[in-house]
Amino acid sequence: MAPDPSIVATLFEAARIQFESGNVAQSEQAIVALLAENPNHFHGLQMLAQLREVQGRHKEAVALWEHALKINPRHAFPWTRRAILLLRDNWGIAPAARRGQPDQPGISVARVGVAGRFGNQILQYGVGRLIAERHALAFEAPDWIGRDLFLFDDPLLSQPARPSIENGEQAAMRALIDPPLAEASPKAMLNGDLFGFFQGPTGQWAAQRDNFRRLFAFGGRAATAVDFAWNQLAGKGNPVVAIHIRRGDFGTKRFWIAPTEWYIAWLAQVWPQLPGAVLYVATDDTAVIADFKQFDPVASGNIADPLPGAEFLIDFAMLMRSPVLGISNSSFSFVAAMLNTNLAIGFRPDRKRSCMIPFDPWNAPVLLP
Repeated sequence: MAPDPSIVATLFEAARIQFESGNVAQSEQAIVALLAENPNHFHGLQMLAQLREVQGRHKEAVALWEHALKINPRHAFPWTRRAILLLRDNWGIAPAARRGQPDQPGISVARVGVAGRFGNQILQYGVGRLIAERHALAFEAPDWIGRDLFLFDDPLLSQPARPSIENGEQAAMRALIDPPLAEASPKAMLNGDLFGFFQGPTGQWAAQRDNFRRLFAFGGRAATAVDFAWNQLAGKGNPVVAIHIRRGDFGTKRFWIAPTEWYIAWLAQVWPQLPGAVLYVATDDTAVIADFKQFDPVASGNIADPLPGAEFLIDFAMLMRSPVLGISNSSFSFVAAMLNTNLAIGFRPDRKRSCMIPFDPWNAPVLLP
């Protein structure tokens, strides 16, 4: 029998009110009844997962986040919460947040971890953090996986929340380009919550390249895992040629998928010029690795143990360190290229030309139409 929409709506509203009021038992009762009526209610699953986190029932919370991801694989919040729980259960808690300055002019980036996955999160956090540093503003960020991977200890979001900054992306680009504000200058234009995807031409703020790269150095257990994997990979050949084949939640509109044939044609051209090279295939679909068998490819499973919650980490780090890159039309590999200080050759797929074309990650749009 199909769920009754009116019953579902009533139960969800009751659960939401109790949840926001901090009434755990009453909220749980309403959510359990809601999910009995509709087991695939996306927002109900998220609410129950958050309650399980509060209760310390992390294994159950992870299962609920994974259920929510199956229903809506493009949504970043279940992905982020699953990653955080698994990482901290395996690696320990992230650094404690420093005390904030909610009464000071400042920037927050409240939607990091909610709007977009890892590549987007790095762009959102990095732009906000650079603006705060450049203009001597307070900075706040939510709980996100950057605290685990890069050991960030930024103050958490203050309450009440900072107001949204109008025209966030345009304001951010101005703030990255304009001279720093003088101490006596009014800072209202940069006092609030900043949101944007920042996927326009990176040449606008290329002067901040070194500062952006400085922010994202792996720390702790992440650094150990990444260094081990890189040493394993580099020992298999030189130079390392890394490609990214993104499948997963892509495939529509501007998130189009490039066929592996474009990568194979490009590799056939460059491979004779790279004696001793090793090919690394970063992908969320291991079935595509077989397409590159003529190049004897290496994947993350060949050089590192799985990292629960950070299954993407080795791929990202290898893209971030390899001197020859063939990325996908994805913020994940584009941002890795932005952070890559070893990059000598970079190519990306171009749908208009149906082939791989050269690109400069600091003078190009993040995604191509």
